[in-house]
Amino acid sequence: MPNDNAELLAEIKRLREELNQMREIVNMLLSVVMDESEEEDEYEYEPVFLNDDPRGRFDLYN
Repeated sequence: MPNDNAELLAEIKRLREELNQMREIVNMLLSVVMDESEEEDEYEYEPVFLNDDPRGRFDLYN
């Protein structure tokens, strides 16, 4: 029985280490996603028209 407890404790320790590694990976991935999101917000978007006909553009008086 004492051997079983030692094995269980070793397994719990290993699983905790794996869990901590997974947390670190998730935190890194989240940081990358948030950084990319912030970079995308920095660009100013201009409207793109398929043909540059002024009649096709949005106008408040249409």
